[in-house]
Order: sequence, then structure tokens, then C-alpha cells
Amino acid sequence: MDPDLNVWISVAAAVCGGLAGLAVTALIRSVRARRRLGERLAAARREVSDAQALNAALTGELRHLAGVRLPTLVDDIAREQRSVHVPGLKYAELRGTPAGDAHEAVVRLVGEAVGGVRQSVSRAVLASLRDMLDEPQTMLAATQKRLLTEMDRQSDASSYVEGLMGLDHLVTRCLHGVQRMRILAGSWPGVQRANCQMSDVVEGARGRIDAYGRVAYSYEPATGKVWLEGRIAEPLAVAVTELMSNAVGYSDGRVDVFVQQVQDGYCIVIDDAGVGMNAFQRDEAAAVLTQSQVLDVTTLPDSVQLGFAVIGRLCNEYGFTADVSSVSPFGGVRAVLRLPHRLLADGPNEILTEPETSTTTPERPRPDDISRGTAASGADQLPQRRRRTRAAQPAAQPVAQAPVMDAPLDPDAATAGLANIVDALRTAEGDQSHE
Repeated sequence: MDPDLNVWISVAAAVCGGLAGLAVTALIRSVRARRRLGERLAAARREVSDAQALNAALTGELRHLAGVRLPTLVDDIAREQRSVHVPGLKYAELRGTPAGDAHEAVVRLVGEAVGGVRQSVSRAVLASLRDMLDEPQTMLAATQKRLLTEMDRQSDASSYVEGLMGLDHLVTRCLHGVQRMRILAGSWPGVQRANCQMSDVVEGARGRIDAYGRVAYSYEPATGKVWLEGRIAEPLAVAVTELMSNAVGYSDGRVDVFVQQVQDGYCIVIDDAGVGMNAFQRDEAAAVLTQSQVLDVTTLPDSVQLGFAVIGRLCNEYGFTADVSSVSPFGGVRAVLRLPHRLLADGPNEILTEPETSTTTPERPRPDDISRGTAASGADQLPQRRRRTRAAQPAAQPVAQAPVMDAPLDPDAATAGLANIVDALRTAEGDQSHE
């Protein structure tokens, strides 16, 4: 064979081998490139899918925030619907992420803002209410004083005097209504009294309710003559009035009231024969009687009973306690006001006491036969209550209704008396307008 041919054959074989190697290398590189491209494409698709899922989660979480979480938060904080539970994040994958933390921050800030606005509105309303109640309380106290003066001027027990006593009782009930609103608004009852006896407080509270004739107070000298501090006399009378009002309002028969001495003080016990309370009502009443917060006007329901709230505020402020969890012997409610020894006094204090001397007939018994005080008339001094001297009578004799006499009515005296009342009311109104 020709040697040159062999060379060419060898060269051709080498070239073919090289070309084949190049082709195989190129093929391998192409396969690897396609594999890498497929992996990148799959990763891109996963990223797109994750982004779409995250976008859907964020969109759903925003809708959950606006449609569920924030309205529920407003119901819980602004409207105090305690049975409502504020839900958390809807999508668990957002917990711990910047988006989830931002949502939680929004809920927290909105809750703080709603609570702050509610408290500001409540404080403003209560402050305005306290200011508005000062004038009617002072006017009512002045009217009551004029009525008492007019009754003391009359020497006979005529129907005119009986009418004056009815007006006095109505004014007393109006004063009590003003007092309970002052207490709920975070103020004091508006009356400062001297040291008085337990029987005075019980009888005074009895005279402030409508059906006072149904309340039977079992007076005993050992408990009725116990002296109380003047600073708690009026708050205690308001609390007893509320419990008596509940007793006569939820029962039809007689309501029994007595004072019992206990180891750490005295208890005023009020028994009625009404329908009583179930376990839920007793628990709710116990919670209200032990609360110390001022009334929140932004969360009051349409129908609300504030008697227990008044008592709870007074108990927290003045140191006595109230309980309505027991059942009375007649199947109704037994309400107990417990007074510790530290609220008792050794006797009358002469500083606030100013007895009145009279040369006319003895004072007639009234439904509200208790020392009455004047409402607060200025910021420089506390109103003082004057004690009225009464004719000597047996200690166990309760205050009775005014006797109805058959004495003839003098038209001239009745006309003059009514004119004096109108003049007194106008004078009191003029005095208030010039203050």
C-alpha cells in the first residue's frame, strides 16, 4: 500500500475522531445546559407560585383584618361585648413575618385609639353631668327648706299641711335621684351631715322611697341609738334607700328591716318576700356591688338598672360592704349592709350641730323624719346639715305617717300659704341665677 495513503487515512481517522469527540462534548454540554435551564425554569415557576400564594394570603389577611378583626375589636373595647373573642391572624404562615407583625401592630394601635377615645368621651360626659347636677340639687334643697319653714308656720294639721308634706316627700325623692347620678358620675352625695344615730339613717332612707308604708323597721334601742360618723351618714342612707327601693319594687308584701350587731360591727338587714334571684343574677349583683370604677356612659345598654352600681361605688369609697346573695325567710332576697367598728362614732359632734329652739307646737312626724342638709353651694365650704329637735318620745316608737285631721280648711290661710310657697320658689330661683 502506498505510504501516503496510509498517512491520509490516519489523518482522516484522527480528524474524524476529533470531530466525534467535539460532537460528543457539545452534546454533553447541550444536555447539561438544558438541564440547568429546566432547573432554573422550575425554580422560577416555584417562585411565581410562592409569590402568588403570598399575595393571596396578604389579600385574604387584609380582608380578614378589615372585615373581622377590627369590627370585633371595636365590639370588645368600645361596646364592651365581653362574649366576643378577637381572632388572630387567619394565615399561620404570616406569623413571625414582617407582614404578620405589621397586622398585629395595626390591631394594637387601633385598640389603644378606640379605648382612649371612649375614655375621653366618658370623662367629658361625666364632668359635664357633675356640673349640671349641682344647680338642681341646690334648688331642690332650697325648695325643701322653704317647705319645711312653711310647715313649721302652720299650727294646725290641716289638709293644706298634708299637701305640703306630700310635696316635701316628692322633693326628697327628687333629691335622691340627683344624688345617685352624682355618685355614678364619680362625685360625692353632695350633703355633709353631723354624727347621727343608726335609727335616723334607717328612717331617713325609708322616707325617700315611694311605698315607705310597706317598710317595717324593727327599732331596738341597743342598735338604733348607735352613733355613726357624719361623713358616712348620707352615703349609708343612700345605699339603704337603694336596697329598700329594690325590696319594695320586686315584692308586693311587707319589707322587714332591722339592725343586727355582729362581731366586727353592725349589719342593716332588709328582707323582702319577692321573687328572689337565680344564681346568675346573684353572681352579677356581687360583681357590681364590689366594683369601684366610675360609670362608663359609652357602654350603657338601652335598659339599665343602676341601684347596685350606686351601692358599689359607695361601698368602695366609704368602707362598708353590701351583700344580696342570701335568701330571706320569706323566699325573697335578704340584703345586708355591714358597717365595721371604724365607721362608728362616740356621740354627736357639736361643730356641725345647730339645734333649733321653737315655742310653737312640737314638730309633726313626716315620712322622711330625718335631719336634712343643704346641697353643696360653693367650692369653699361643705354644706352643713342642721339637726332638728324633736319632742321626747319612746325610743322604740318608729316614725309614722302624718295624721289626717278632720279640721276645717281655712281658705284664706291656704291661699296665703300657697302664695308663700310660690314666693319662696321664685326667691330660690333668683338666688341661684345671681350666684
